[in-house]
Amino acid sequence: MKNYAGPAEIMYHTGLSAGMIRGAKYALLPGDPGRVEGLAKALDENALFVASHRDYTTWLARVENAPVLVMSTGMGGPCVTFAVEELARLGVETFISKRGFPSAPTASGRDRNGMTASAAMY
Repeated sequence: MKNYAGPAEIMYHTGLSAGMIRGAKYALLPGDPGRVEGLAKALDENALFVASHRDYTTWLARVENAPVLVMSTGMGGPCVTFAVEELARLGVETFISKRGFPSAPTASGRDRNGMTASAAMY
């Protein structure tokens, strides 16, 4: 059973509610709050600022008339976890995040820690 947020419920970490994200099902998640506005405006020159709470700065763009969130995740895995969990409770279904590689990949495609990249976004 999914644990969706109530219509007026404000998420603790992100400060967002379902009404604020206007039905967005997609979210782009750069780490740095300083990249959010530029990325949102690259998608939609009329992108709107939604909120800034803790590590999370959020803008809303429209791509092919669909709402798309652009939200920073701050530093580290726990911040990304909070962001994804809260956005999922608000109804977001697809997340795109650019994360750094922990070390350089080898010729096999695996990095030195045994991780394998299945996709990349630059």
